[in-house]
Amino acid sequence: MELIKRLMMFGVYVPFQMAFSYLMAPILATILLFGGMGFLFIILGYEDGVKVFLNSMKQRQVRQKEKLIS
Repeated sequence: MELIKRLMMFGVYVPFQMAFSYLMAPILATILLFGGMGFLFIILGYEDGVKVFLNSMKQRQVRQKEKLIS
């Protein structure tokens, strides 16, 4: 009886663990990343948040292009 109970516990635990690890984790990560960035931009405002972020992304692209050229 104990063996059957233990096998049933693993039969329920392992599929849920795999579903969360391989399916839900990437989905939640993207939702939380974009939601967190959006919330941060709302708090900081356009001048201190969005503009600074866009400028840093442009500088990063320029550095990557320079790195590829050289």
